Amino acid sequence: MPRTLPFFLILITIYILYPTGGVAAEPGITAAGVRGGFQATPRKKYFHQYEAFARFGLPWEWRFDEIGIAPQIELSAGNLHSNGKDGFIGSLGPNLNLDFFDRKLDLVLGINLLYIMERSYDGQDFGNNLMFGAHIGLDYLLFSGLKAGYRFQHMSLNKILYDHNRPNPGLDMHMFSLSWQF
Repeated sequence: MPRTLPFFLILITIYILYPTGGVAAEPGITAAGVRGGFQATPRKKYFHQYEAFARFGLPWEWRFDEIGIAPQIELSAGNLHSNGKDGFIGSLGPNLNLDFFDRKLDLVLGINLLYIMERSYDGQDFGNNLMFGAHIGLDYLLFSGLKAGYRFQHMSLNKILYDHNRPNPGLDMHMFSLSWQF
């Protein structure tokens, strides 16, 4: 075991000093748009969601031939609707954006913290106003800076902040978007 420590120190030093494909990216807003969708899985109530969103680039980006990797922060605010009841929904969290084919196609993965104004929708109780979310999606460049996208998203408490004697009432959504890339 003691012989492995110098080996790992040498590897870490080489990694730090060796130039990689990473470059300093310009931080700031990278995309803004609108997104809407509907419930993906059966529930007692039927849900729709509509929101505006913005993505902010962080000061890192890595390019490898035709593939790019960039961390981002995404912020959204909108409306969650079910059976005549509306409530604010907002989210904030990190994304990992992988772009392909000269930035024409993006694979976007993310997690976020969500706030829903209405914790209960006509018998569908989510258990808390704070929830966790995860999503995976694709954005495709239509022309110039306009992108169309699809994402599958899940939100739930994952048994955190919720009574463990009751089931975890998560919500899965199919979401479609139009956004402008800056």
